[in-house]
Amino acid sequence: MKKIDCLVLGHLELGTNNIYASLKEGGINSGSYRDFNLGFVTIDGKHFSLSELYNAELSKKSIENGLIMNSNTFNAAISYLGTYFNRRGLSFDYITSIDLEKERLREVLINNQITSIALLTTLYVTPEPIVEIVKFVRSLNTDVKIVVGGPFISTMCRTHDDDYIAYVTEFILQADYYINSSQGEKSLVDLIQALNSNELVSHVKNLFYIENGILIKNETKTEQNSLHENMVDWSLFKDDNKEYVNLRTAVSCPFTCAFCGFPENAGKYQTVTPEMVVEELKQLDEFNPSLKSIYFIDDTFNVPKERFKELLRLIIKSGLNLKWHSYYRCQFADQESIELMKESGCEGVFLGIESGSDVILSNMNKGSKVRHYERGIEQLHKAGITTFGAFITGFPGENEATVRQTIQFIENSGLDFFRTQMWFCEHITPIWRQREKYNIEGEGFNWSHSTMDSQTACNYVEEIFCEVKNVTWLPQHDFDFENVWRLVHNGMDIEHVKKLAQAFNAGIKEKVLNPSITELNKAYYQEIQSIIERHIYSTCNVISI
Repeated sequence: MKKIDCLVLGHLELGTNNIYASLKEGGINSGSYRDFNLGFVTIDGKHFSLSELYNAELSKKSIENGLIMNSNTFNAAISYLGTYFNRRGLSFDYITSIDLEKERLREVLINNQITSIALLTTLYVTPEPIVEIVKFVRSLNTDVKIVVGGPFISTMCRTHDDDYIAYVTEFILQADYYINSSQGEKSLVDLIQALNSNELVSHVKNLFYIENGILIKNETKTEQNSLHENMVDWSLFKDDNKEYVNLRTAVSCPFTCAFCGFPENAGKYQTVTPEMVVEELKQLDEFNPSLKSIYFIDDTFNVPKERFKELLRLIIKSGLNLKWHSYYRCQFADQESIELMKESGCEGVFLGIESGSDVILSNMNKGSKVRHYERGIEQLHKAGITTFGAFITGFPGENEATVRQTIQFIENSGLDFFRTQMWFCEHITPIWRQREKYNIEGEGFNWSHSTMDSQTACNYVEEIFCEVKNVTWLPQHDFDFENVWRLVHNGMDIEHVKKLAQAFNAGIKEKVLNPSITELNKAYYQEIQSIIERHIYSTCNVISI
């Protein structure tokens, strides 16, 4: 049997208990732990995310369909990489969910049917999932070459020196090769071709690895893979039952927000034509009759504005009965585009608002003012499009007054959902070039500047979480905006999603205000169970009991 050139591995659900143990080692006062602390509750000593509580209640009723998991969404990296391989003559296979397809993965590894494994890291913020996957692979197959790339690797390389990278790659992750690139498809293909030919890998760009205990870093080169030449071929994935799909129509971002290093990493901004997007949507619809919802993952889906409107008109004209959600810059909202959004199937939008203070928005180079956000949110609300607002607390210039302005903005905004996180200090971002102006020191979750430090920012995040009453906080850990739509398509309306999140948040609020309380209050637990149980029985025609 001919070996498969590359097996692409999707997501591993590590579980809240494992993440808790890892982050607690860094201290309960660390920024990463305090951020995580707003996303789980504890019952009988075991830690649960909102998704895990929901799934546990379904499992009690022996319900297998409708579980909400990150792996339910077909990873855009799998569809894109698979297509990229196929067009270059490489064979591939894929595992979308390591949890659900572990036996198939075991069989493939034991039969030694693959040359290489590409391990995706899109949703990983700690090394533990990567470590677990590598251990599992190595326990069954010592020949296959394991390649790790994606956001976890690029973030590590941006934020740490070579000594740290060498230690982590050799002694913790223990894969064979690592690719540090915002794209990386060409590097991966070059590596696989070298492995197939038993050639040296020194020519492969953006590659690093450990050789005889030494970190070897090949030449780096920014990849500019043409998106319009590499549109996904969905016929390659026609045997899958894909209910939720991530889809991109652009690469990089045309904006230069001061807190974000993505545009520098991702390369030149490029889009594909509306006509090409619609052709891909038609193909996706043809080969995927189970599709419930599409997540357009472009950083700025509604920019350029006229392209966005033309795309929506073509979707409507095509007769495709789509449901979709996306990132959205609501300062560019206008009545025509919002009407087109609604008619074309838009369910909701993720709004990177960041602050309710014009001073901080200016510092961030957001190119918008609070009044623009207020107008855009109002228009979206009137159209019945669900809104989620993301905020950053502690950016240089932030102080008590600007935090208060953000709290007031959120309360009066009309948003359906929101969340704020502490500013993460990255040296690759534009604001770092102004570090002397703001007296910025430190990095990551541990920093200070002229008007605030990271611990104070954490305090304000918790204060916002506890104080805001009119808008529902969505926990980031293992839930986030994406799971709203999984619940909706399981038959739960938006108002009950809010009630479920509010009951969960009430338990978290209690432990934030009184850290001696470690267990979820029984009353809140019963309320969560009651909401889920009512949902199960009211949607018995949607979810089989």
